[in-house]
Amino acid sequence: MKTSCPDGWKKVGRVCYMYVDNLKTWDNAQKYCKRRGGFLIEPDSDQKISSLKEHVLDAIYASSVWAGGKFEKTGGGWKGIWAGTNRDMVESSDNTFAFDSNYRELCTVMWRSSASLWDAECDGLSPFICEQKAK
Repeated sequence: MKTSCPDGWKKVGRVCYMYVDNLKTWDNAQKYCKRRGGFLIEPDSDQKISSLKEHVLDAIYASSVWAGGKFEKTGGGWKGIWAGTNRDMVESSDNTFAFDSNYRELCTVMWRSSASLWDAECDGLSPFICEQKAK
């Protein structure tokens, strides 16, 4: 069965991506993606990161974009989840998270040049990439 993506989305394998150049806070970017049937990118595997870098990140001009990871302070530290699918985030050596105890929550950005994830204040403004499964 052939799969496709909605207009304005780019198909990469079984996933559709849409780059949005408008600057939004993390929450507003996630809402934007959800209204279009998706969620902020969740680069949760080496294969997905490789696909994003080759087919999506290399075609944009922004130095970083919002990703779907969100960290919340817990009693013993920080807990990271992929907000679109509500799965736990797993840290890897390619990702750099420098948690600042002054913040209640932190969100993730993906750097175009390295395709690595970093933490950022959620109320900052950034372009973003939405994802959804191809149908």
